[in-house]
Formats: sequence, structure tokens, C-alpha cells
Amino acid sequence: MKTFSSLLTFAFLFSGTAFAQNKDLRFSKACEEGTSVTISAVGDLLLHGGLQRQAYSNKDGFTSLWSEVLPYLEEADISYANLEGPVADGVQCNGRASQKKKAVVGRDCRKTGSSVYTSYPRFNYHSRLVKDLLDSGFDIVSTANNHSLDRFSRGADSTIEILDQEGLPFTGTRESLNQDRPWHRLTTVKGKTIAWLSCTYGTNGIPDKKKQVLHCFRGGEVARIIGELKNISDAVIVTPHWGYEYQLKPNKRQRQYAQSWLDAGAAAVIGAHPHVVQPWEKYITKDGRETFVIYSLGNFVSGQSSFNKKATL
Repeated sequence: MKTFSSLLTFAFLFSGTAFAQNKDLRFSKACEEGTSVTISAVGDLLLHGGLQRQAYSNKDGFTSLWSEVLPYLEEADISYANLEGPVADGVQCNGRASQKKKAVVGRDCRKTGSSVYTSYPRFNYHSRLVKDLLDSGFDIVSTANNHSLDRFSRGADSTIEILDQEGLPFTGTRESLNQDRPWHRLTTVKGKTIAWLSCTYGTNGIPDKKKQVLHCFRGGEVARIIGELKNISDAVIVTPHWGYEYQLKPNKRQRQYAQSWLDAGAAAVIGAHPHVVQPWEKYITKDGRETFVIYSLGNFVSGQSSFNKKATL
């Protein structure tokens, strides 16, 4: 694992000037012969109302929102995204089932309990999104974030159902009736196995009554899982949903947990949630491995309009 981890290449889709102050990262084994895997990672996929309407009315669906970056996704060996919000056809704001499955953005959940597809503050997207992610070249997504339970337990179950049905791997959530399902997901490329593990700081105050979402900061569970995954994979990548929104620098907790997870055996930590880009850095673990952390990828697709929220990795 030590040799392979240094040969992971991360290709971030970036625009903006947020990293002018960062020094180039140099890894001592980057030029060694061996298997090299390129990972394309994008930030928050947060579909506000206007973006959903565009997707629902366009023949190319959600792909129309990111069509210009498709060549970059196709070049990578593995492409990752943070899927922020449920993909739960026919599940209303109140968590009840509905026969309304037509892709139409409804009223704000604060104003009604019967809307199915909605924007902020409680999101839900049509299942066409999953097919479009696959067709765009995405290989794995995170489902652990503060919007995971925006359609309560039923919505989390429905999201998992459509991801499984379409064959898009995910990490960070599990079904209400399958508590034995692993939090992680393994992907294999070029004969190398990469373990992905996603977690979140919370779920916007919606109780996780059925323990369907992996929480980042409870009882060292993430570090424990990393310790197990490093023995069954060539590299472990942790994708936490954490930090303070709109802050350009990571907080103390982000730094502490990133280092503890890397020391536990992870090769990289790729963060999300602040909706702006935060710094990246190399970290040398206690056992001498050169590892990588980026504290926030920023937004990939969202309706947030200020410059910092449009910059992304």
C-alpha cells in the first residue's frame, strides 16, 4: 500500500484563484515505476430549483449542467462526486409516499409537506440524475452529508434503491432494514483495489433514528473502519462532509481528524460541505507515509451565485 498510495494521481476540476498561495506538492515516489491510477474528484452536487428545472426540460437531462467537463471525467480512471441530497422518486417532504413521480420542482418544504422534488432547504432529485451521472463517467458517489435525510428514512432507502438498481456505487449510508451493510465501497481499476469511506458531521437536525448515515465524529468509528480497510485494499480514501460553510480555511477539528484518519491508514482525505474551496496539503503519517488531504472541494454544480461558491475543484 505504501508504494501504490504515492502513485495515486488526483485530477481536480478547478477554476478560480483560491490556491495562489499554496506551494506545489512533491511526493518522493511519484516518479517511480509502477501502476498509476488517476482519480477525478468533484465537489458538491447541490441542485437548486433553477438547475433542476433546466435538467427536467433539457433532452440531455442533468448532463446538460456539466457537459463541458465530460472530457476530463472520461480521462480519469475513477471519477468521484459528492451527491448532496436524496434521489427519492415519489417521496414527499413529509417522508410519505406519493404517486407524483413526474420531474417537476415543487413548493418549498417549509410551505408544504406534499412536494416531491424540491430545492433548499430540503432537497430531493428525480432518479434521472443517477443515470446521467453514470453516463457522464462517474464511478462512485458519497451519500453521507447533511442532506442525507431530507426525505427521512424512506428517502434514504429510496436513494439506495435507485443507486443499486442503476449500478452506481456509493458510500456513507445504508438501508433502514440492512444494518449489516458496510459503510464503505471497494472499486477496482488496473488491478488495484481502492476503498472509499464517506461520513458526515450531521443531518441538519433530522434524527437518524435507524442509524442509516455514518457520522464522522462519533467514537472513533471512522478510524476503526479505516484500520480494517487498509488490510483489504491498496489504498483507502475518506470523503468527509465537514467544516464550516463558506469559510476558506479548515477548522481545528478538520485538521485533527484528517491527520488521525491518515495515521490510521488512509491514503487521502477529500472533504466537502463548506461550498468553497479550502487548502490542500501533504501530510507525512506517523509510519512515514506521504498522504494527501484537501479540506473542501467546493461546489461542483449548485445555484449559489457568489464567486467563491462558484470556484470548484
